[in-house]
Amino acid sequence: MFEDIKEHVKDWINEDEVTEYLRRNLTKQAFDKSGLIYGMGHAVYTLSDPREVILKDYARRLTGRGEREGGGTDGRAE
Repeated sequence: MFEDIKEHVKDWINEDEVTEYLRRNLTKQAFDKSGLIYGMGHAVYTLSDPREVILKDYARRLTGRGEREGGGTDGRAE
């Protein structure tokens, strides 16, 4: 999948170009036409998964939420 992204997304900083590629992928018009974004299918992220911190932070920023009241990360999915 990453090779296909490199081939079809010329400017990684251009959010519109990246979004368009992902939209085409999700609507089964790009890559293997499965509609899947590989590597993003885990139901629960734990502290052992290095993506957990990045994904939780990004999700909080997208939803406008800050840290949970009373707390920090306890290793469980929210």
